[in-house]
Order: sequence, then C-alpha cells, then structure tokens
Amino acid sequence: MPKIEVRIAEPNFSFGSDALNVYIIMSITETQRKVMHMDPGGYVTWDEIEYPAGSEIKPTIVLQNDIAILFRDALVARYQGTSDTNTIRADLLHERARVDKCLDMLLGNSRSLADIADKLSEG
Repeated sequence: MPKIEVRIAEPNFSFGSDALNVYIIMSITETQRKVMHMDPGGYVTWDEIEYPAGSEIKPTIVLQNDIAILFRDALVARYQGTSDTNTIRADLLHERARVDKCLDMLLGNSRSLADIADKLSEG
C-alpha cells in the first residue's frame, strides 16, 4: 500500500533563505516514489521521482517562513484545538489546580475517616 509523507527542507539556491520547500511524497515501493504537484487550476499530479535521484526534485509548494508559521498555527488549531501556547499552558494550569483541589479534598476526607476510626477504636 502506498505511503504518503511530508518532507520540509530549505531551498538549495539560497543560504539563509526565508522560505521552505514542502514535498508531499508517495512511496509506492522502496525505489518507486512520486512527488505531488499542482497546476495553477489546482489539479493534482503525481510525478515520478528518479531513483537514484539525478536532478533536483521540484517541491510541492514553497512557503515563505511567515506564511509557513501561519499555516502551522492553523493546522495545530484544527487538530489540537488551539495554536496559542499561552492558552494551552493556562488550560493545563487550570486543570492542575482542579486536580490538586480534588486530591486535597480526598486526602482531607481520608484523614477525617482515620480520625473517626481511631475514636471508635478507643471507645
């Protein structure tokens, strides 16, 4: 069964480039792979990758770093609920406080039960 993977690399043409090459690759066999490309109309094609690679592979898409960051944030928000790490941290701290309060209540109840048991055993 073909396996799809996404690879990200900096463009070879410019050291310190402000862009990322994104490759969406379908591995059919160990030596047969295809890279996804889209024409201006949005039509998807899968182009064969030479093995061993003899020439540079055209990326699926090239994203400027600022666009790539926005794209990442949108994906995180879509699949994990939020991309804002401050919101995630606040949610975790709120949940931790709730669990701590619950544990304190349980421990307090167990101490009260132990005190009651001690008093009953004395009497």
